[in-house]
Amino acid sequence: MHNRLLLFLKRHNILTCEQHRFMETKSTETASHSFMQNVQEALDRHLHALDIFLNLSKVYVVINHNRLLDKLD
Repeated sequence: MHNRLLLFLKRHNILTCEQHRFMETKSTETASHSFMQNVQEALDRHLHALDIFLNLSKVYVVINHNRLLDKLD
């Protein structure tokens, strides 16, 4: 399932450089570093900083896998 989802995301250019979960060279550590750097830059320019973190790791427990596979095809 992971491989099919990753292929779909790459094929349709859905992943951005800000994405950390599905990228081979990135991790939660690089996500944290990027977040802290962005917050620091915003504070230096007297701006507000907002970030949204989504954890969808449990989504595959409740989803209808056959329907998802049909949609991905």
